[in-house]
Amino acid sequence: MRLNINPVMLKWVKLEWGLHDEEIATKMGVKVATYLEFESGEAKPTLHQLRGLAHQIKTPVAMFYLKQQPDGTPFPDDYRNKHEERPLSIKARLAVRKAAGIREFLSGTKQFNREPNLTSFSGLKSAVKLAAKLREEIKYSPDQHISKTRLFNRLEDYMQTLNVFTLELEMSMSEMRGFSIFAKPSIIATAVSDADAGKLFTLLHEFAHILRRQEGICQPFDRAQSTSTIEQFCNQFAAEFLMTRKEFEESVGHNPDTNDNRLKEIADQYKTSREVILIKMIEAGLVGWGVWKAKKAKWTKEYENKDKFFGQPNPVTRTLKSNGKEYTGQIFELLHSDKITYSDAADRLGINVYYLDNVGERLSEGS
Repeated sequence: MRLNINPVMLKWVKLEWGLHDEEIATKMGVKVATYLEFESGEAKPTLHQLRGLAHQIKTPVAMFYLKQQPDGTPFPDDYRNKHEERPLSIKARLAVRKAAGIREFLSGTKQFNREPNLTSFSGLKSAVKLAAKLREEIKYSPDQHISKTRLFNRLEDYMQTLNVFTLELEMSMSEMRGFSIFAKPSIIATAVSDADAGKLFTLLHEFAHILRRQEGICQPFDRAQSTSTIEQFCNQFAAEFLMTRKEFEESVGHNPDTNDNRLKEIADQYKTSREVILIKMIEAGLVGWGVWKAKKAKWTKEYENKDKFFGQPNPVTRTLKSNGKEYTGQIFELLHSDKITYSDAADRLGINVYYLDNVGERLSEGS
């Protein structure tokens, strides 16, 4: 059975998701020539063909029947696409669009419709001084006996007081480990599958973007970005917060030993990752980028296999992390005031209705 859709919507999808004719044809399971006939209106696709495309971009088939193109959620500034001819994947775009959609929703409330309050950092320009100020603001020093997760949560709580909200989203870490959106309010997203140390570094890196009032989609410590002033600044800020130059000299000195166990021991002491320690060793001239390349390949495989050993968070935890407590709270306010149904609330949060009450209970507990 052929469907009488609006062919303009196919053109819109191709443009919105940055797809080539070959890519969209593949997702529909047809030849390029056949897809072009669908796009021009000369032919009509089947339900099976449309479902293949709709599944990839996480949208209902009904969207293709719209009479006109939707305005859509504004796509934020993409740092990498300004500098490279490498468009973001659909998975990455889905993550950014979700964050942008949550930010747009929150901006509709008077409580959150304001830029981050960064007055505590006014007048500070260098990454080193800003990092020291952040330590002071959250009352943190590396000799405190807290885990990486507790430090991450402390930073999250502090950033929320500034009107900067955090999400943990599905994204490919080979493409990016996080991104930030500077607006009213601001959003920072980290990769849900990243290691605790990686999430912590990314959170700090993206907060530096917020301090500079410049959003970005990037991967920290990517050597290809070494010529980018903003990326160097954000990396320096994150690394300095976790381990100052004085602390590095006291812990590493002039020893070029890059044994994984040694790097991990130092990294654990400073709530950071082996990458941070290795980068600091490179900057100090103790080792070269060849060591980084070999170590990076090995560690990336370890991170990719992490879920096989530790599994995914339970649905309730995942919902709160991927939507943020503020957005989730707003959805429950609408639910409790009978402005939306249980089904609507579940759809907006991306969770089965069965778990909705559990999410509400966890939210009320403040966790």
